[in-house]
Amino acid sequence: MTQSADLMQVVNFVNEWSLILIGFALITGLFARIACIGGMFLLLMYSLSHPAILGVSYLMPFEGSYLWIDKNLVEFAALGLLCTFPTSRIIGLDRVVVKYVPDFFLKYKLI
Repeated sequence: MTQSADLMQVVNFVNEWSLILIGFALITGLFARIACIGGMFLLLMYSLSHPAILGVSYLMPFEGSYLWIDKNLVEFAALGLLCTFPTSRIIGLDRVVVKYVPDFFLKYKLI
């Protein structure tokens, strides 16, 4: 991917906007379960690109000393908990949306 400048521009654009939209959804509690899954996917991609394994060197150094657990894994677990417990239906905008969405979204627990 890094060999093509055009492809890197597309990847950067998609990465920036996905981070903005996921962050907005998590802060407001609007479609929080979908945002959690999207955030977990991004964190998985970040972890796969720079795994916390001994003896692996990268161009960019880590912020600290990681053996197997890094901040991406901790954030992944936190998003997994948020995805499991529907707190956005209690305090977020999902409590308003649940009244107006079709049963399809509720049946497959997308909201």
